Amino acid sequence: MSTVRVDPDGNGDFVSIVEAVAQAVPGSIISLAPGEFRWPGRLNVDKVLSFEGNKWDPSDAPSTILNGRIYLCASDPEVWKTDAARVGAFKDIFCKCDSGYCLQVVNGKWDIYGCSFECCSGIAVMITSGSLSLRGCHVGGRDQDSLANNGVLAAGNGSVVLDKSRVRHCKVSSAPPRTPTRRS
Repeated sequence: MSTVRVDPDGNGDFVSIVEAVAQAVPGSIISLAPGEFRWPGRLNVDKVLSFEGNKWDPSDAPSTILNGRIYLCASDPEVWKTDAARVGAFKDIFCKCDSGYCLQVVNGKWDIYGCSFECCSGIAVMITSGSLSLRGCHVGGRDQDSLANNGVLAAGNGSVVLDKSRVRHCKVSSAPPRTPTRRS
């Protein structure tokens, strides 16, 4: 596994996260310096990669900020089916987006550790296929005045595991309760 360092100040292998993702080989670790990363449109991640950020001391909050939409997809879905050890990851990163979605998973297995996902008028985290584990994460809107439409939306064949994570500051919508059916 190789490590690619991204630093907007020029002290890494790349200054742009988009360029780093495009050049990284599958299985690489993308080490992100503290600071804010922005890009136009969405960041397409079409290979197995691990993203590692940094934390502020002493608050233990992520100091690496990704500001934009992140789209996680595998260019070859069969890779995920044939090699169970191939898991993409995010660790210690604050992801935010003003609208649309912050993180969308359409394929693969992704483990997320100690991250925050904040979307002010859209979906913070959406998964339509594949599996996603959120461990020790915060998902939702900024505060009561800036709510996400949905915190976590799982649809289609997507599955989500929340472990010691919080979903807060979201507009609440719920389906009517289901009435149990009895068989005669």
